[in-house]
Amino acid sequence: MYDRDFLHREFDERIEEAFSNTEILGAIRSYISNMGNNPEGSAPDVVRLSSGQFSDITIMPIKSTNWLTVIMSGGTSLFNMSYFIPILVTVLVLLFIVALVTSAANYRLIFLPLGKLDRSLGLLRDNADGRVYGLDREDELGELSKTIQDLFTKANVDALTGIYNRRFMENNLDHIMVMLSRSNGLLSVLMLDIDYFKRYNDAYGHDQGDICLKSVAHALCSCVTRASDFTARYGGEEFIAILPNTDETGAHVVAKKLLDNVRALNITHSGNTAAPYVTVSIGSTTGRVVYGHKWEDYVKRADEALYTSKRNGRNQDTFLSM
Repeated sequence: MYDRDFLHREFDERIEEAFSNTEILGAIRSYISNMGNNPEGSAPDVVRLSSGQFSDITIMPIKSTNWLTVIMSGGTSLFNMSYFIPILVTVLVLLFIVALVTSAANYRLIFLPLGKLDRSLGLLRDNADGRVYGLDREDELGELSKTIQDLFTKANVDALTGIYNRRFMENNLDHIMVMLSRSNGLLSVLMLDIDYFKRYNDAYGHDQGDICLKSVAHALCSCVTRASDFTARYGGEEFIAILPNTDETGAHVVAKKLLDNVRALNITHSGNTAAPYVTVSIGSTTGRVVYGHKWEDYVKRADEALYTSKRNGRNQDTFLSM
């Protein structure tokens, strides 16, 4: 109620108990005093508070009653941003620390292993020694590495002999030709064919023929030892050796070693007119790679040299320059 003695009336809850802020109590007293004897004509009043829980109060009479409405608003303790700045800074610092820890963990657990996997695949692409990284891991990366290794093997390795297949040879020769053309490097190519292999199959059966192919492939690989060199099964009983940065002398050395290693296998071959055991004929070529050269021309030239060896009695190497 708005009579001047409101602070002394007996209510269910005394106004002093509801408003402990003396500034609010003073504002209410002042408003009641200014109402005088014309409460009906009194206008609402807004009082700005200097401190406390609220920023201002609105006081207005309720018409046809002897009651006042007091509205408190804009609590400074709830909306003052100075209270939230330390909390905000703390949260931002914690988020930054979490981000750093997460980044470090991701790098160590994810990006670092993936980087090693990528580099190992690059080595395989360039035919360097090594294997797919992560095959010994027991986690998801290990499963990924095993899958990649399996796909790489199926796509690039001859299932019978265990050496690279023609697809791998062609893909790698594209890369090798680009690299050698930048420095005008030398490339030697050797084509190899098992002498009278059809007669061998007819005489000893295809199972023995498969064993013979595996043995010759192993002998071929033992002659190619540099990381940049590789051998592949070209098709049927034909094999190929790719020797980047190898001159004519080096090609002759590898060809002679290959002839000797296959002879040393001493695999009986009654149908071979060149010798009583399995032998091979080899054609080799060497050229300096320049921009515009195609690897197909090198393979074709080595194949021409191979057929020269066959015409001249087999069990020998013929060299034709590019």
